[in-house]
Amino acid sequence: MLPVLINTLRQYIQDIPTEETETFIADGETKIFQLASHPIINNSDYPFSLIFTKESTEEEFTEESLEEGFTLIKNIGKLKFDNPPEQGIVLEVNYFTAQLSDEELEACLNSALVMHDSDLTWDTLESSETPFIIWLAAASAFYMLAAKWATRTRIKVETVDIHNQHIGGSYFKMAQTMEQRYKEASTGQISISSFTRRDVRTGLLVPLPEVFYGE
Repeated sequence: MLPVLINTLRQYIQDIPTEETETFIADGETKIFQLASHPIINNSDYPFSLIFTKESTEEEFTEESLEEGFTLIKNIGKLKFDNPPEQGIVLEVNYFTAQLSDEELEACLNSALVMHDSDLTWDTLESSETPFIIWLAAASAFYMLAAKWATRTRIKVETVDIHNQHIGGSYFKMAQTMEQRYKEASTGQISISSFTRRDVRTGLLVPLPEVFYGE
């Protein structure tokens, strides 16, 4: 369920991965190549591929086939080789990128699930409650985006390039809107796993007798 919800959340916040292609020419010494965009989205829907070309011969390598040859550091967009590719080899990198990584969206969803009902798991979540999780997760995602754009704006202030200064504020407002939507939708709905009562003799909270539940 979680991979499906990650894609649903990505659609909901309109952070759809875009495809990028970059080409590097190996110098025989460089082991780390920096991709222009990151984080890298790499899953069954958005595959990553690396093609090596030299002297009219071409062979395609996937991350799986080169698992021991290089490391893809998705959050910062780096390709780190164990040994530098041979001089003259052309590296064509095909990848997908978005503003938020799958790991960040997964964290938003896990947090939303706990906030909605700490007794729920992804296996016990009812489909009727999915919108509540998406709204809460979207709020967290928008707060993340607000923080990222605020950081970018602070960096650009030094170069007097602050035309994106309002984007962070817009994401912040959208996060608040998602929180308000969740609160309005869940008004009057109380999720209770068990009732308790205070024992008049000991003053401690204890479960109500089973007869109370009509069992």
